[in-house]
Amino acid sequence: LRFSLLNDSEGWLCIKEVSGEVHTARPLQGAQPGDMYTVLVEAQYEDRPTLSTSATLVIHFLKSPFAWAPTLNPVPTRHLCTPRQDHGVVISGPREDPDPAGGHGPYSFALGPNPTVQRDWHLQALNGSHAYLTLALHWVEPREHAVPVVVSHKAGTRQLLVRGIVCRCNVEGQCMRKVGRMKGMPSKLSAVGILAGTLMAIGIFLILIF
Repeated sequence: LRFSLLNDSEGWLCIKEVSGEVHTARPLQGAQPGDMYTVLVEAQYEDRPTLSTSATLVIHFLKSPFAWAPTLNPVPTRHLCTPRQDHGVVISGPREDPDPAGGHGPYSFALGPNPTVQRDWHLQALNGSHAYLTLALHWVEPREHAVPVVVSHKAGTRQLLVRGIVCRCNVEGQCMRKVGRMKGMPSKLSAVGILAGTLMAIGIFLILIF
């Protein structure tokens, strides 16, 4: 048998001659929800073209389902201590539930699939809408980290990046940041030059005296 399409007026479809499988050939532009598109599929015997039959293929265009696109609460950048202390970041679900009365159920939180992220960080669910992110290791490299967290819901899944700055901390748990050179303060090289010049001047002065 050989299959073909007879009245694909929009050129949207294509068919495999041997199997009869029908696929889209290009985007179905211009179609609206509620529209129908009808084509005829003809089957012919390869050795006897006069023997053929046809079937009607009807495509119904439906309204696309509601896409869950919640607005995730922004997570402020937090400073976390290494070696690890009892500090973490609270992560919350979307600001708005797409259907509060629909009974979609709670949100779930999980770390992204990156093995390094899963090794360095620990994510614990607090309830159906919040989770707590902490360091999993005693020591994590001090720098800014972007931790991917996957927020799942019956209506869909979203990912957000939680930014945290890991730093060395003092005994009070406060981050010890590097302080830049104060304005007007000489650099190490200039300080060494000044000291050497001073010692040389003192040496010359002593030689002249004695």
